Amino acid sequence: MLKENSLLKRYVLLVLETLELKYLYDIIALVKKGAEIMRESVSREEVLNALAKDAEKIQALLDKQRNLLCLSQCPAFEEVADTQLYGFSKEVHLAQSCGLISGKEGQEIIKNLEHILSDIYVTAGEDK
Repeated sequence: MLKENSLLKRYVLLVLETLELKYLYDIIALVKKGAEIMRESVSREEVLNALAKDAEKIQALLDKQRNLLCLSQCPAFEEVADTQLYGFSKEVHLAQSCGLISGKEGQEIIKNLEHILSDIYVTAGEDK
């Protein structure tokens, strides 16, 4: 009886491992399918426009924070800038992964926003 339980346990573990692997393959397949659907349903121009609008929103947010809240040395200012830039870079990476923009275009978009944010950072507090 003890030997049967041991065999049963090994069999159950093998089945569970197989199921986990199957689900992992299913998840990978779903992600690939989602990327294909996105590539087919979203145009390159729509992605570039959406990224430009998001970059403008980030710039406006930091301009407003610069004018209302604090100097560039303020940790809150730096934290907001870093967080916004990180989120934006993930948007750009998704567009690259889906084949909607090239890696070079993505780098250029992020570099442009970094340059704008750097200018805001340098001029923060000069209006006072």
